[in-house]
This record gives sequence, C-alpha cells and structure tokens, in this order.
Amino acid sequence: MVKEIQNAYNKTQGKAEFIGILDDLVDDEKALHIKMKAANLPFDQIDNSRNPNKSKQVQLSIGCLPARYVIDKTGKVVIAVCGGHGEENLIPIIDSLTQVK
Repeated sequence: MVKEIQNAYNKTQGKAEFIGILDDLVDDEKALHIKMKAANLPFDQIDNSRNPNKSKQVQLSIGCLPARYVIDKTGKVVIAVCGGHGEENLIPIIDSLTQVK
C-alpha cells in the first residue's frame, strides 16, 4: 500500500496536496510511529488511531481501509476509492483537476 501511495504522490507532485490519516486500532504507539517513519511518505501523516488513551484529532466515518479521496478546491469529493489499489484511478482525476480550462 505504501508503494501505491508513493506512486500516486510522485505522479501528481505539485498538482495536489496530500495528507495521510491513520485511523486504526493501535496497541503499541511506539511501534506505529516506527512503521510510519519507515514508510518515508513525503507528506504529513496524522495519527488518528483509536487507542483508548488517545483523543481523536479528526473524526471520520470510514467504512473501509484504506480509503482514498480526491477533494477539489471547493471541498467537493470528486472520487472516493475503497480498499487497496486504486491509485491508477486517482492520478488521471488529479491531472484533470489541474488542467487549465
């Protein structure tokens, strides 16, 4: 999954802003941060884990993981991709949003 996200980022770099939100049950916060650092993703990552001792940074209602969204400048969700794979669908949409009309 990290490779897919990196691929989408690399192919659309400078055309879109990326942010990662980790929303999973995590028992070992230290291990989580080691994994996040090892992924070496070049954009901000928000740890939104449902650890019982951690307050939520972002409230989400996601029915699957990973979920990927492209949101245009007006805040409209242009596409939502559920589950693994799918970056190939995101890249042309991001490209189309950045073309001068």
